[in-house]
Amino acid sequence: RLPPALVKQLEVEEQKATSERTRAGFWGYASLFAFLLIVPFVEIKNWWMVIAFYAVVTFMCVLLWVSGKTGRFSIGLGIAGNFLLALVWTRIAGIFILTPVLACGVVLGLTTTRWMATRPWAVLLWTCAAFLVPAGLEVAGVFEKSWEVTRSAIFSQSEMLEISSGVGAFLLFFANIVFVTIVGLVAGRMHSTAKDAKRVVQIQKWHMNHLLPDNPRL
Repeated sequence: RLPPALVKQLEVEEQKATSERTRAGFWGYASLFAFLLIVPFVEIKNWWMVIAFYAVVTFMCVLLWVSGKTGRFSIGLGIAGNFLLALVWTRIAGIFILTPVLACGVVLGLTTTRWMATRPWAVLLWTCAAFLVPAGLEVAGVFEKSWEVTRSAIFSQSEMLEISSGVGAFLLFFANIVFVTIVGLVAGRMHSTAKDAKRVVQIQKWHMNHLLPDNPRL
């Protein structure tokens, strides 16, 4: 059993790491507000979907902001909030456009928690739900049909926006580039935090090894 003082120190270090990760995630979610700038250039088909989308984004921002301050992250709220975000996200351009990028970013973030990292089934379950639940809601008529597969094409449409072909093409390129970049930057920040922590451990190990005599007496 570890000494209580060491257990306390490990908890403090874990809280620091959680704060670093959630701060990085916060800016990823907050960056989604920048897409409000495109509203003047598109026609909003369903304002309730837009409101729901940014309500969930706001919730996730608040959750990660609090987590960044306290060093404690509620995995339950994180899983639920990200699922709701994925659900409304599919209304932007369908299930198969942009949604996979979001799902990758979410899974990347959630698996930095010990609970998700040690439960591969939870990762699979969340991913299946993120894609299959909106598809099921479309079949049930709750959501509009957003995709169709033919012999030679895959069609996708937005339940949230209506845009011209020229603007739509630009936004698809822009959105994919921005979202992939955001995921990459957040992943880089998380990797940097983990690398710094590992470096500290290696430095401490080196010092401990040099404190011990080369030929200790038995």
